[in-house]
Amino acid sequence: MNRIKLIGVLVVGALLLAGCAASTKKPADEAAGDPSAMSGAGTDPGAADGAGVGADGRMPGDPGAPDVIPLGPDGSPLHAEPLPGGMGDDPFNDPANPLSRRVIYFAFDSYSVPAESVPVVEAHGQYLAANPHLRARLEGHTDERGTREYNIGLGDRRAQAVRRMLQLHGVGPAQMEVVSFGEELPAVLGSHEEAWRLNRRVEIVYEGRN
Repeated sequence: MNRIKLIGVLVVGALLLAGCAASTKKPADEAAGDPSAMSGAGTDPGAADGAGVGADGRMPGDPGAPDVIPLGPDGSPLHAEPLPGGMGDDPFNDPANPLSRRVIYFAFDSYSVPAESVPVVEAHGQYLAANPHLRARLEGHTDERGTREYNIGLGDRRAQAVRRMLQLHGVGPAQMEVVSFGEELPAVLGSHEEAWRLNRRVEIVYEGRN
């Protein structure tokens, strides 16, 4: 009888111990939904996927950190638009740039640079001064009226007037060459006012360019 009682007490004690252990164990699905049970709980959520962190662990802006390249919607790198008339553009072929104008026209029997052509000569002067390795030839021309000798001298005076203006803007003497063709190389053939107007000129010819 005593043995039966002892066995009963042992069975009850075992059941009580099993019940206590079950009450202290958290269900698996509850633990999965508990944020405190996740790895890295309490850290910056942005750091979970490496947002803003470089491959070397440095944040953008840290010393030595690589530059961040912005990406477009399709994932391709975004590039800045080229500046108009800026680097990569040929100013000699840009109609909006005064450097594209390389012919200075003169009034009849005059070697004064016209007021409307002064900004053009100034632009070439600034360009040549900023690029001292460049050279330009100043070719003086006249229309067909007058003697050959007189026109050679007039073409030279026109080219010299442009040379002096370029030199005032810092162009070195070694960068310029003056030559007069007089009436020998007309831009337009003909004995009329329009042809004469277009033939009274100085052409600024850069070495190495047509």
